[in-house]
Amino acid sequence: GGASGRPVIAVPDGNFLATSMPGCYVAHTSSAWAIHAEAFDREEFGLGPTDHVPDVSIDPEEGILTTINATPDKTRAYYVTLEGGDVAAYDRQGRRLQPGTTR
Repeated sequence: GGASGRPVIAVPDGNFLATSMPGCYVAHTSSAWAIHAEAFDREEFGLGPTDHVPDVSIDPEEGILTTINATPDKTRAYYVTLEGGDVAAYDRQGRRLQPGTTR
């Protein structure tokens, strides 16, 4: 496919063209900007199968935002928006992530 009829042979990191969506970040286990990614294990946190697990949490001491998919049989997507000039997000190397534009 494609407009020129040539097949697609490359996919940008994050499965979208980053320059078209400044401030948008898609996390995969291999994403260079994400601090860490691993499978969620309820037992590791001492949780039973019916214990509530938040979808999103922020560590009050470190300020690290975490998304948790506690459903092992489903893939989930989380859309998190950080607004305001006084709010900053950083990647695993401590570099500030480019903010997006509120529309």
